[in-house]
Amino acid sequence: YHYRGLVVVRLLEKIGLLAEPLTNLVTIPKASVVTDRALDRLARYREEPLFAFIHYMDVHHPYLPPPEIESMFRHPEASTLEANSIFLSVVRRDQKVVAPGFAPFEEEDTIRLIDLYDGAIRYTDREIGRLLRGLEEMGMLEDALIVVTGDHGDEFAEHGYFFHSNDVPTEILTRVPLIL
Repeated sequence: YHYRGLVVVRLLEKIGLLAEPLTNLVTIPKASVVTDRALDRLARYREEPLFAFIHYMDVHHPYLPPPEIESMFRHPEASTLEANSIFLSVVRRDQKVVAPGFAPFEEEDTIRLIDLYDGAIRYTDREIGRLLRGLEEMGMLEDALIVVTGDHGDEFAEHGYFFHSNDVPTEILTRVPLIL
């Protein structure tokens, strides 16, 4: 995922030398690519004990589910903007933190973000299912311990914050899946 580049980008953001969101500067593969790569590599080690860390980033901004999944979650009152356009307007105005009950953009944009977030969750779920089916087909699932978890949730102005910029560990941010 080019994490070294991500560290540099985040540092430049913090000291104010970077105005564009980091997602434009760091290449992060889509869930389908991660699944393809994981299955390809796991197939090479079928007969050996192994540990695999498979990291999906699609439920992190920008939320970009494929069109067929995005359409499943579209509310009629949602805007038509893409998540990156909405996020960029917030970043440029430095309003990732807002007063409770106040959004830095229109309510229809918040609804749009939630729709895209839900679509990204569904897309990632589909790819994890494809990974598990692939492991089963290779005969690797029966003796495997599979752990699925998340690092944080995202807020959509419930406590006056967006994404995961809240310094207070609210339940929205800390209640994440842990499936064994």
